[in-house]
Amino acid sequence: MSKADKVLATQQARLRNVQPLNAAPPVKVDGSKATVRIYQDVDDWGGPWGLSATELTDELDAMPEDVDTIELRINSYGGMVFEAVTMMNALRAHRARVVAVVEGLAASAASFLAVSADETVMMPSSRMMLHAAWGIGIGNASDMRAMADLLDNLTLDIAEVYAAKTGETADVWLDRLQEDRWYSAQEAVDAGLADRVETPKKTPDDAESSEDGQAQARFDPSLSLALLDL
Repeated sequence: MSKADKVLATQQARLRNVQPLNAAPPVKVDGSKATVRIYQDVDDWGGPWGLSATELTDELDAMPEDVDTIELRINSYGGMVFEAVTMMNALRAHRARVVAVVEGLAASAASFLAVSADETVMMPSSRMMLHAAWGIGIGNASDMRAMADLLDNLTLDIAEVYAAKTGETADVWLDRLQEDRWYSAQEAVDAGLADRVETPKKTPDDAESSEDGQAQARFDPSLSLALLDL
């Protein structure tokens, strides 16, 4: 085999081993708890384009039978409505209790996944963003009117998702969705979209105390006494 052939064979082998970006959500199973991280957009193409419903449901189907809690950790700008609705319904149908944790942003379609969980938790400084359905249409005037009707119907579906979480009516949410809505962590709780704001396990004061403790641990008084005895 020539040197050029060896280089080509090496490159081909490397390409075969390359994993597509965001090919599937990282899943960690620890006993009866599974952690699923959704840190990408929601897209029916999947792979490098985002997370598809097929990829998520494959992960759900592969979970061991003894998993009784799924922690869904979210940082996503959202994406395609029907993909997110499929994911939402798959999670609702799963035997495990689902706890959604918004770590950074649950925007647009990703907010469906957050608010439809059995419990919705906002991390400090996280955000949730809601808006009416939107899309791109091509065609004549009749097509555009049909597109507008479809968007109205989809927005009603979206409003019903938020209404189910908050206990308010879909009409209330239809009115709110006429403009983009950004909610801080506490505002999401106040609006009924989330159940609580998570208390951070480590605060700046804890970190400072830890550093002081490490400094004290590094200082050994017996060493000073030993030096004085010299």
